[in-house]
Amino acid sequence: MPTGLNRALQVRTADRLRAKLGRDEATGLPVVGALSEADRRELCEVGGGRVVAVAICVDLALPALGDARALVMRQVARLVDEKVRRTDLLGWLRAETLIVLAPGIDAVGGRCLANRLRSSLTNSHLEIGGPPIQLRVRVGCASRSHASPTSWTLAALGVEAEFQATEPAPIATVA
Repeated sequence: MPTGLNRALQVRTADRLRAKLGRDEATGLPVVGALSEADRRELCEVGGGRVVAVAICVDLALPALGDARALVMRQVARLVDEKVRRTDLLGWLRAETLIVLAPGIDAVGGRCLANRLRSSLTNSHLEIGGPPIQLRVRVGCASRSHASPTSWTLAALGVEAEFQATEPAPIATVA
């Protein structure tokens, strides 16, 4: 857990990157896939050379979800946002994949974060105003450091986390 000046630097960096990125219209979250190589380096540096990506893949392949899609994704994003630190960067990797970029966390801490998010989402109820539906989520984690043997990008890290995502867990959704 970052302390003092390091934590303040991480918060400032995350806030600056959030402000710099384009926003998803439905949820207002940043589109993280647009981060540059310089942004990746900075995020890793303020994390003491470590960064973890946790991908949350939401299965919305449901018939007749229609306009409720944006509402569901907004609620899922809100639930995830409540569970991450101010130093973490939450945004979209692609249409139905949220990503949390957490500087200063190693692989073990990343798996703990992924498990907490999975548990939180699995035990949550979403209000969508209609008949009850059940969503499914997959949560995966990947980590990198300055010492990683190959070149990497934040988008590639997110895709790896998405690939590592576990079997879908249901989220109970009520009307």
